[in-house]
Amino acid sequence: MSTRVSQSGHGYHERCAFIGGSDARIIMGQDEADLVRLWREKRGELAPEDFSENLVVQLGRATEDLNRHWYERCTAQTITQCQKHVRPIAGPTTSPCCRCLSSAHV
Repeated sequence: MSTRVSQSGHGYHERCAFIGGSDARIIMGQDEADLVRLWREKRGELAPEDFSENLVVQLGRATEDLNRHWYERCTAQTITQCQKHVRPIAGPTTSPCCRCLSSAHV
């Protein structure tokens, strides 16, 4: 019998409701322990990882605007629709849970 974790934390439902880019990296990766942890996290059996003390994550968050600006400058392409939630066009095989968080649109 599994024990469910508290689902009242900030962003808990948001993180568990879809597969994000970091989740996709884990799913496509080779680390079985990370994959099992993610599966348990999405099922509500484990609390999501706390990245508030992870320097690499915090640097990435702090430099998102700079990274977008630098990409635009180097490629002459404009980035729009940053951090937009996207759902696929509904169809007979589309799950209501299917969506993603687009970091940017070029």
